[in-house]
Order: sequence, then C-alpha cells, then structure tokens
Amino acid sequence: MQLEHELPYTGLLAVDLGMRTGVACFDGHGELCWYQSRSLHKRSVLKTMVHRWLATPGLSHVAVEGGGDLATVWEREARRRQQAYLQFSAEDWRADLILPRDRRSGTDAKHQAERLALRVIGESKAPAPTGKIGDDVAEAILAGIWWLRHRNKSL
Repeated sequence: MQLEHELPYTGLLAVDLGMRTGVACFDGHGELCWYQSRSLHKRSVLKTMVHRWLATPGLSHVAVEGGGDLATVWEREARRRQQAYLQFSAEDWRADLILPRDRRSGTDAKHQAERLALRVIGESKAPAPTGKIGDDVAEAILAGIWWLRHRNKSL
C-alpha cells in the first residue's frame, strides 16, 4: 500500500462525520461534482452507505472530518479499496477558511460554512440545492476544499 502522498490523485470524497453525515465528491481537477446528506442512525446503514459512497468511480482519496467509531468504518473501507485516507478535525479547516470573527461559536462557524459552501456550489458543476443545505453538507464541501488546497501546497 502506498502512502497517502504517493497515491496519484484522481478524485476525493470529503466527509463530515456524524449521525447526520455530509459527503462531497470532487473530480480529478478538484471541482465539486455532487454532495449529499444522510442520516446514519444504525451501524448497518452506515456500512452500506460507506460502501456505496466509496465505490464512486475515480475516487483515490477520502478526507474525513471527525473521529471515533464512525471514522473506523470509513478508514477500514478506504484501506480495503486502497484509497488514501486522511482524518482531521473541523478546527483544522475552519482556521484556514473561516475568519476568526465568523467562528466565535460553533453556530456562527456552521452558518458561515453554509454561506461559503453555497458559493462553491454556484461555481461548480454540481447541481444547485433544491432547498437549504445543511451544515453537514456545507462542512463536507469546505473540508474537501481545504484538503485540496492543503494537498496542492505540499506538492
């Protein structure tokens, strides 16, 4: 198995972990393709959706915000598929993408994340939302943007 930085990048799935999980898929050029949110209230549902999401054609990397038992399921499946796996906290990407005044509280940070994510969606080939996007999707999108920027700086 190659190390994360040795794998050629062909696509990214960014994940905001939680019982309500947000995912955002980016293509080989770093453009947002699609995003989803799903309630993963049972471990069986979690495993099914992780398997389905990581089977997306072209994925080489998985970036997961969060930890614990939920992250273990993602990591195990990504490793099985030989996809590079990176785990980090919300504070990592928020410090780079959201101004300090807009992240004084978790609620403020989530609202700003939603505003920024809507801009990303508007500039991408991803479909426009049909309603309000949740903070889980917004944070998955921004975590993906952060990962792509961070990765490109290290190349």
